Amino acid sequence: MRLLGTAAGGIRAQQVAMDVVGDNIANVNTPGFKASQPSFAETLSSELRPEGTTMNGAPVGDKVNVGAGVLYNAIGTDFKQGTVVPSDNPLNLAIAGDGFFPVQLPNGDTAFTRVGDFSADANGMLVNSEGQVLALRIPSEVPNGKVDPSGQVTGVLNGENVVLGQVLNKVNAPYSVDQEGRLIDVQGNLAQTGIILPAGASDLSVSSNGIIRGKVNDVMQTLGVVSIVSFPNQGGLERLGGNLFRRSGAGTEGMPIVGLGTIRSQALEQSNVDLANSMTDLIQVQRAYQMNSRMVSYGDQMWGVANSIRR
Repeated sequence: MRLLGTAAGGIRAQQVAMDVVGDNIANVNTPGFKASQPSFAETLSSELRPEGTTMNGAPVGDKVNVGAGVLYNAIGTDFKQGTVVPSDNPLNLAIAGDGFFPVQLPNGDTAFTRVGDFSADANGMLVNSEGQVLALRIPSEVPNGKVDPSGQVTGVLNGENVVLGQVLNKVNAPYSVDQEGRLIDVQGNLAQTGIILPAGASDLSVSSNGIIRGKVNDVMQTLGVVSIVSFPNQGGLERLGGNLFRRSGAGTEGMPIVGLGTIRSQALEQSNVDLANSMTDLIQVQRAYQMNSRMVSYGDQMWGVANSIRR
């Protein structure tokens, strides 16, 4: 009986949907969270009557197919902008528009996040609340970046020689910059980079195009540049958890600008979950789950009737 298989598939699909909606609701207050979106597909239909079927030599009609239910297809991500709220920390950053902050994972890999809850650690390194280092990208606006023997990365920006960041691991100079703004040594090794603020830096600010400025010894200086990375197909990013995503292809780096995205300092992006819509979705999914469960019950009753006829 196809009904039982169809109902079982429906129950499994609605259970996935319920899990996804429940996760969205649970993260309604998680900064930078991007809601998940389940998608489903019709299963292959069963052929009840093939093309060209005849009875007593006469055609009996067109081919007949019957649907076989639904199956879980994929879970996508809704990347629409979340509400941006003010913060007291000048190093808390939100992106208005497309783009992600690149952060360094403990294993050396780079992940991407919309959560800009950055601060300076004990060594002056810009890290997020999970201790992940804000990775440096050499923006295309600084075509002649240099690395000195101490690992400090400098370049000319708006006619001023500025510090961009710091190389954190031992790699072999000289360096080149790839199309994503990453530093690579002569052997093709990727340099781990970050932004280190000088001890005693005060009056910090971050401009809309990512330039970090502050006072050092009572002199206002450029202390680093925050770049963001965008992807042509955000839907292809792999979700890692912890509001982190992994690349699915090459990204486009650059200083924050209109079109790529701009930075808002002293601000944090909130979850983009719409609680009212999510609660409505939960009710709809629950009803669908109940109806599929009833189909199992009806199928069982039909089996009972069929068995009683045999007796």
